[in-house]
Amino acid sequence: SAFKEVPIEDTDSSLTEDEDQTTDDKETTDEDQSDNQDDDSESQEEPEIMSIIKTDPITVNSETRIIRNINLGLSLRKVFELKVNKYITRAEVTNALGVVTTKEYGNVKLAKLDVKDINNLKIKVVYTIEIQNVKYYPGYATLITEEVPDGMSFNPDYEENAGWVLNEDGTLSNTTLSDELIYENEKKYLTVAFDITRKEAGSFVNFVSVDDLQILGGDEDE
Repeated sequence: SAFKEVPIEDTDSSLTEDEDQTTDDKETTDEDQSDNQDDDSESQEEPEIMSIIKTDPITVNSETRIIRNINLGLSLRKVFELKVNKYITRAEVTNALGVVTTKEYGNVKLAKLDVKDINNLKIKVVYTIEIQNVKYYPGYATLITEEVPDGMSFNPDYEENAGWVLNEDGTLSNTTLSDELIYENEKKYLTVAFDITRKEAGSFVNFVSVDDLQILGGDEDE
């Protein structure tokens, strides 16, 4: 008889979308501008100003008692960052008679499975992928990519594999979260399952990543 160990090591990954709209206001007198123009002709070009944020005009007189709804010219810095964790949820072992034995792991990052007579067994390992927004601005996880571990195979008919597409390069893609807005500290979950095809003892390391994300109100390439 042979013993099979299924240790899984997982690495965390994150992807950040940062949109910084902070700008400075500058005011100059006509005299200053004239002096600056003379100086600029002998020095380097004036740096380009990308954008300017100004407040609305505010008029205050003797009859003013209260001022409401004033645009202060403030701009929110948009930062959207996702952290990805992957856990081993359970293993399902089917023997030659079709009897299924389930081993529940309760979402751990390292697990071991000991089995006998591995050549006559079918072993299915189910993973849970946790995606969390660790910043304060909401956005979308538009593309999740999964690598099929060496010694494992992907079965598209499994319920846990709904939404996953097997690519020509052997990787898996999932876009089911592309329309789900992820708020600050909110978590989203996906599942994926693989069959163990290797017939000797060994380790299986699995990787998953967020390869594309979109900040709320921003462009895909922002």
